[in-house]
Order: sequence, then structure tokens, then C-alpha cells
Amino acid sequence: MQLFSGTNVIQSLDAMNSPFVLKTAAPTIVISGLLLALGIVAAWNVQRLQLNSSKLIAREVHGMVAAQDLYIDMREIRHQLQQYGRSRDTRHLDEIRQLKEQAPRLIDDARKLIVTPQEEDSLTILANAWSQFSSQFELFVNSINDESPQD
Repeated sequence: MQLFSGTNVIQSLDAMNSPFVLKTAAPTIVISGLLLALGIVAAWNVQRLQLNSSKLIAREVHGMVAAQDLYIDMREIRHQLQQYGRSRDTRHLDEIRQLKEQAPRLIDDARKLIVTPQEEDSLTILANAWSQFSSQFELFVNSINDESPQD
């Protein structure tokens, strides 16, 4: 008996073209296509969610960095004021002036990153306090300049 005779191959091909095979293969092909489409949509959705999450995290990190920069500058100003109180050396006041020039930019940067009303309220309080400090500092420096002996 021959396994691969010409008539066996033709009979096998006829069996593959039968309506029965087509009826079983068509639903499998359709289901496979639907699963492929579902996989593509799911992958696109995951990528979109990841992109949105990345943007949100980046925004939050930038906001935290802006707040940290403000905090560092204010802590440095406090330190320079303490140093001036101890030594009465006006170079500490000059350093405060330099730091004072940076603060409005940092406040504006933080204002651009506001997301919640609570953040807006906190930044408004901070900006008002900064404005008040700036005016008081200028009055203080002017009073020191008025008291210092003129050459």
C-alpha cells in the first residue's frame, strides 16, 4: 500500500475544500480576527493610559520641585537674616536681595502647575505672604541705610 499516491492527495484536497471544513474554519478565522482587533484596541488603550499617567506624574513632580525650590530659598533667606542679626554684616542683606529676585519667578512657575483649588489657595497665601515680606524687608533695609553714617 502506498501512502502518498496521486489519488490520495487529490482526495485529501477535495476533503479540505468541502463545505464542512469551510463551516468550521470560517468561525475560527472570524473569532481570531476579533481577538486580534481586541488585542490591538487593548494595547492602544494601555499605551494611552500610560501616557496620561506619565504626564500627570511629571506635572506633580514639577509642582513638588517648584515648591521645594521656594522652600529652599525661603529657608536661605531666614538663615541670612539670622546671620545679619548676629554680625550686622550687610553682605547678608545683599544675598537676601539676590534670593528675593528669584522668588517671583518661582511663584509664577508654581502658579502654572496648579491643579486643585486647595493648591491655588495655598499659593495665594504664599504669594501674599511673600509680598508682605518683600515690602517689610525693603522698609527694614531702608531704615538701616538711613541709620548708617553717610560719608
